[in-house]
Amino acid sequence: MSSVLTRAALALCAAGALSLSAVQAGAATYVAELVFQDGQTGAQPAYGTVTLLEMDPFTVKVTVTLADAASEFVQTGGPHNPFVFNTTDSDAVTILTPVDSFSNAGRGSWNSTPFGNFTNKIACCGGNGAAHGETAPLVFTVNDAAGLTVAGPADHFTTSTAGYLFAADIFDGKTGLTYNIAARDLTSITGGIPEPQTWAMMILGFGAVGALLRRRRGLALT
Repeated sequence: MSSVLTRAALALCAAGALSLSAVQAGAATYVAELVFQDGQTGAQPAYGTVTLLEMDPFTVKVTVTLADAASEFVQTGGPHNPFVFNTTDSDAVTILTPVDSFSNAGRGSWNSTPFGNFTNKIACCGGNGAAHGETAPLVFTVNDAAGLTVAGPADHFTTSTAGYLFAADIFDGKTGLTYNIAARDLTSITGGIPEPQTWAMMILGFGAVGALLRRRRGLALT
C-alpha cells in the first residue's frame, strides 16, 4: 500500500515539476510598440518597444528600448514625463539599470499630453531638455506581494485616462525634436506564469513523500 502511495506522491511531484519547467522555459512575455506621437494622427513607425516579462506571480520586469540609437529619454517639463505606466494597485518599483540615471517618482496622477493621466512615473535626467537626456534601455521591475500580472485578473497593468498603456518623453535622434510617444496595444504574447494548481500539485506531492518517509522511519525504530 505504501509503495502505491509513494508512486502517487512522486507522480504529483513530477507532474508539477514538468508543468513548472515548461512555464519557466517560456515565461509570459508581452510586447507593446511605442507607435503614437504627440502631434501626429494614427500609428507611426515604432519609436521604441516596451517588453513585459512575468518573472513570477508577483513580479513583472519592464524593459523599454528606443528604436534609434541616438534617441534619448528626456524631461522637458509641463505634461511630459520620461516614462509613465499604469497598474490597478500600488506596487513596489525597482530600477535595474542604470540606477543612477533613472528613479521611481512614485504613484500619483502623471499627465503626458495627449495620452492622458498615468498612475506611475519613472523620472530621470537631472534637468529639462535634450542636454540632460538618458539613453535606453530603461529596465525596472514592478512587484506586488499580493500578486501581479500583465493582464489580470489580479493587480495588473491597465490603460491611462485616454486609453494608452505607456508613454515616454523622448529626444528624437533623427529629427532633433522632443515629443511624447505612447503605446496602446500589446502586440505579442508568449508563455505563461505558473498557475496556482501547479504549485499546489508539487507541494502536495512533496508533503506526501515526506509523510511516508517519516512513517517508515517510525516503523524502523519500533
